[in-house]
Amino acid sequence: MRRLPLVPVLFLVGLGAPGVASAGTFCVKPATGCAAVDTFEQTELQNALDTAASDGEASTIRLGAATYTNTSAVPFSVKDVNNTDPTTVVGAGRGQTVLTTSNAADVLRTDVATGITTIRDLTVRATPGAMHRGIVGPTSGAARGLTLERVDVLNPDQPAGVGADNVVSGATFQWIGGTSVAGASGIGLRLTGGNISLVRDVAIDAGIGVATGFSALPVLLDRLRITARTTGVVITRAATVRDSVVRIDAPAASLSGIDVQSGDSGYTANILNTTLIGPPDGSAAANLRGVGVRAAVNNTDTTQVFLERSIISGFGLSIRREQSNAGGSMSVTTRRSAYDSSPAKVTSGGGGSLVQDALAPSFGFVSDSDPRLRFDSPLIDVGEPPAFVASPGELDLGGDPREVGPAADVGAFEYQRRAPAVAATVPATATGGQVVTLTATGTDPDAGDALTYTWDFGDGTGGAGPSVSHSYAPGQRTWKVVVTDPTGQTATATGTIDVAAAPAPPVVVTPPPVVTPPTTAPRAPRLTRASLSRRRFRATQAGLVLRFTLDRRARVAFVLQRRRGTRFRTVGSLPTTKTLPAGSRRRAFTPRLKGRRLVPGSYRLVLTAIADGKRSTPVRLTFVVRR
Repeated sequence: MRRLPLVPVLFLVGLGAPGVASAGTFCVKPATGCAAVDTFEQTELQNALDTAASDGEASTIRLGAATYTNTSAVPFSVKDVNNTDPTTVVGAGRGQTVLTTSNAADVLRTDVATGITTIRDLTVRATPGAMHRGIVGPTSGAARGLTLERVDVLNPDQPAGVGADNVVSGATFQWIGGTSVAGASGIGLRLTGGNISLVRDVAIDAGIGVATGFSALPVLLDRLRITARTTGVVITRAATVRDSVVRIDAPAASLSGIDVQSGDSGYTANILNTTLIGPPDGSAAANLRGVGVRAAVNNTDTTQVFLERSIISGFGLSIRREQSNAGGSMSVTTRRSAYDSSPAKVTSGGGGSLVQDALAPSFGFVSDSDPRLRFDSPLIDVGEPPAFVASPGELDLGGDPREVGPAADVGAFEYQRRAPAVAATVPATATGGQVVTLTATGTDPDAGDALTYTWDFGDGTGGAGPSVSHSYAPGQRTWKVVVTDPTGQTATATGTIDVAAAPAPPVVVTPPPVVTPPTTAPRAPRLTRASLSRRRFRATQAGLVLRFTLDRRARVAFVLQRRRGTRFRTVGSLPTTKTLPAGSRRRAFTPRLKGRRLVPGSYRLVLTAIADGKRSTPVRLTFVVRR
């Protein structure tokens, strides 16, 4: 089986300056830890760089958590006066240490004759303006170069139509971990020289993501996340794009995911396990959705493009192979790649050939915005026959192993078949017959995996679902919940619950009935014919009379209630009368309670006759106190 040459992972080892006995370390405030003579003020970063360039040693410049603003018209510059002392600039972290400028077009330039300049753990922020750039490395030379480690280069505010190379280097180049934001018209990374380069784990947002330039030696673009307005990657000579996602988010007829252009004869462009995604659905007509892979030769060069285990989705054309002038040759070979290969979606013309091994364009992404493969994707385990062996150290875009299962997957992400995890919440104790709730929370590291829950309550019964209810008989029970993902991977949680017997109901002893000789008990009094001389009056009203009739001697109690909504509520009591003889009685009624006038409202007076411990049926009189 054919294996494609890839860039060695450790290609920069040993390319630095010859070893020296010691190295100088300089601090620029607020960084600390250096001798006073080697410590510079925050505004003296360039002085520190110049000192390191002339000290004759491989030097390190430590920066603190601060913003270093260059007010000069000349960019911050890393140089080497003695040609043998490479410099390393180390910040406090991305977003904590920031290099920027208020005057110069470029923020940082490195121009060394020998050795590798290393920039690490910081952010470079450019300012808007024509051709303003973030970092500019050496233009050429195998013995010098630039290494970026965990570096963000932000240049998002360029005016529309203004292009700038956000990061540019022509010598040996390496960028491991970071971000490049270059605005709608800028280029996130331009490689212009003829030396080997490695770019890995970098997110790029730009008009054009990466332009590889005229590199005669291999360029490896590995695990990149590119969002571009026009073109994701421009390849002019030997380059490999691997385990990456290229997304185009603006419609245009001329856009392309990867554009391979002939820059010289005999070079090869490899596109391996890469996912190319066109403009969002509905954003443009088909003729404005561009092309996934464009391979063009416009001279007498001979070029080959290999598209393997990759995905092309959402473009107007999947592949366009073309030739502007006679005499050249551009050959495109696809292998185990998923795209629409119908004649309407693939065009081929000019010298060279197009050989296709296309899978059906059914991708099984987790979602439109998440191109990871679901468990049921048809692109799992179909990328290569079983004899395929991933390149040493190769990981997918998520940083996971490339080949999991009988064969590699197609696209930037490898479905990992990882087992879920589960945590359960169950009471430790309960009472027999009590209903308890058992809850489980499952998580799955594989996106898009739906989980099922199966419970064993430990008493011969079970249930299903993340939350279940159950009642136990007394005793100790061992419960278990099993969470299963769609591929059969499981996770289990188990525990015990101690169920106590329910308390016995209280014993009720019924005493024997008490037999008493019959007696003639006094009867309850009766109160009738109760009335008020007026039913509506003011609180200042005088001369009100309350009348009622008693059938026997009794006292009379008065309870005053006021209407609250639809109900009457007690607000107080009037003085109870002395024992009155039977017959018709009258009593003056004053609309006061405890000496205070009644407030306007609806009231009810409840009269009850009391004699020999017996109470009559209450009689209720309603009245209204007006304003």
